[in-house]
Amino acid sequence: MTMRKRALLLLLLPFAAAANEMEAISLLYYERPPLITLQQDGHVKGLLAEPVAKIFARARLPVKWVRVPPNRAIQSIKTGHGDECTFGWHKSAEREAFASFSLPYYLDHTPVALVRTDFVVAEGSGFFELVNRPGTRLGVRENVYYGDYLQGLIESMPKENLVLLNVDNSAIARMIHARRADLTILVDDEVEPVIAEAGLSPADFQVVRLNDVAHPEYRYVVCNLRTAAKVMGRINAAIKELRLP
Repeated sequence: MTMRKRALLLLLLPFAAAANEMEAISLLYYERPPLITLQQDGHVKGLLAEPVAKIFARARLPVKWVRVPPNRAIQSIKTGHGDECTFGWHKSAEREAFASFSLPYYLDHTPVALVRTDFVVAEGSGFFELVNRPGTRLGVRENVYYGDYLQGLIESMPKENLVLLNVDNSAIARMIHARRADLTILVDDEVEPVIAEAGLSPADFQVVRLNDVAHPEYRYVVCNLRTAAKVMGRINAAIKELRLP
């Protein structure tokens, strides 16, 4: 080895050591097929997860996938220490107060309502008509933000008609089938997996296109406020390089 190459190697060693010593970022997730699914081989796949894996790989940021209950991710982002992230969130002013949002990386597919078969739905009904019908019981998950338009209508509902649940969507589907709620909100890709996970049949529900939603919502990688600015910078650079969403 020449003296010049040896000198260059010695110069680069500290940087290589620093990269190797970088602690893996905890990437929090919960299963939501087909958006987020834990495979038998231990890999996390799905419409929301696979682009995130590409983002962190392109950013050269090591990650540790951490499976958590649905509400744990939001609490961990609020109170966590060090570099800790999750993904697939919609953006809201409330969430921006306690979390760092990346550039958008995914554009939702069309939102739909999963509705009881005996719940009468007029042709062309949108979400506004559904939730403003007297006595409508909407089942939604706690700490889930459904986008500005849908969330605004949800929050305007009478409290007695809003069923907030700390369960997954398949459990909500079973509640609808048991007539303990009338409808819930999904994206269209979720409908078949949610019904199958609930052990029910598509014939047990109506799927209503929410045609009053002007446009689908973007989703983001979200990290706690203690996450280093350089980490968020590398995530955003990777999103741009991958030309997402």
